[in-house]
Amino acid sequence: MNDRFWIVETYLLFRGNIQRADLTRHFGVGNVTASRVLQDYANQHPSNMIYSPSHKAYVYSDGFKPSIPPKPEAALQLLGYGIFENTFSKNTCGPSSIPNLAPPLDANIVGTITRAIYSKSVIEVSYISATSGEKRRYLHPHAIFTANGTWYFRAFDENQDDGFRTFRFSRVISAKSTFKNSSINAIEDKHWTDEVTLSIAPHPNHPNKNALATDLGLSDSPVKNIKTNKVLAPFVLQELRVDCSPKGNMPPEAFYLRLMNCNEFDGQNFMSWAPGRSGKA
Repeated sequence: MNDRFWIVETYLLFRGNIQRADLTRHFGVGNVTASRVLQDYANQHPSNMIYSPSHKAYVYSDGFKPSIPPKPEAALQLLGYGIFENTFSKNTCGPSSIPNLAPPLDANIVGTITRAIYSKSVIEVSYISATSGEKRRYLHPHAIFTANGTWYFRAFDENQDDGFRTFRFSRVISAKSTFKNSSINAIEDKHWTDEVTLSIAPHPNHPNKNALATDLGLSDSPVKNIKTNKVLAPFVLQELRVDCSPKGNMPPEAFYLRLMNCNEFDGQNFMSWAPGRSGKA
């Protein structure tokens, strides 16, 4: 029952609602069993959710107190990528975990942000930036993603002239709902919706280019084309350690790959964070 209650609480805290169909999809149970799970949870934790006839769902209550420790990173995997964390008690041949410098995320802060995405509402946050320090911001969040071991969300910032920005969950000091509906449409975030092609090849100065070509699965083509959006492009290039410098003069021992169409992105600020460009780390 703990797994089922964990799913109930995860959807309530991080999405804002739970439906019978969520349980049938996760656990392969029938509608009768799913209804019983929800009723059992409601009986045991009556202050955590309220049934909304208009939504045909149980919705998050302000009196919510989790009965099972929440896992914000697992919830983000579920909401962002549809990946349901499940641990098997069999012998494995890998490490128990991969070291990560990122601190544990605050479940209440993450939940406030992700519920705002699903309810299309505005939140007030205190956010600490590497360039401008701590500031209060009014954000309209609309998407989440992970890159290089860090979780991010994309949002419209009312305080910025250029509007849409990428934010780290770990840098949000506090967050609360304004109970205002957002008038911003996610399709207005052109850096999120616009697709780019990254043409990647073994670094020309690397002594073992054939090995790198094998890594990329290159046989009939000199380059590997990766399609992504403008927001994710620099993160992809960072993670793959691709030399994006104009002259391709980064050390090939550290940057095995080279962005072959880097000239296409000259003057485009979304690429300023890619390795070898002008952005700050």
